Amino acid sequence: SPACRLAEGAAEAEEMEDIRLKPQLLEACDVTAAAVCGGIKPGNGRLLECLLNKVEDDASEMSEGCRQNLRKQVMRENMNLAFNLRVKRECAVD
Repeated sequence: SPACRLAEGAAEAEEMEDIRLKPQLLEACDVTAAAVCGGIKPGNGRLLECLLNKVEDDASEMSEGCRQNLRKQVMRENMNLAFNLRVKRECAVD
């Protein structure tokens, strides 16, 4: 139903703000987040953005499981730009 799709969209958008709301991603990236984004506190998309910025960096200490989960996240973001944190931030004033 349209109301259900709207609720799903709102939940997904909220999840973009905090990786702790994405248990599968958090579990896959827990150790990696500490290694490559150790000084970043979760919330407001900071930790997820840090991880996404390093996903293609072969020199990073990112586990393959984390890298794969982050790539899936990028694909989801690209399918619906409303779920793309970077686009949301840049277009907030529009």
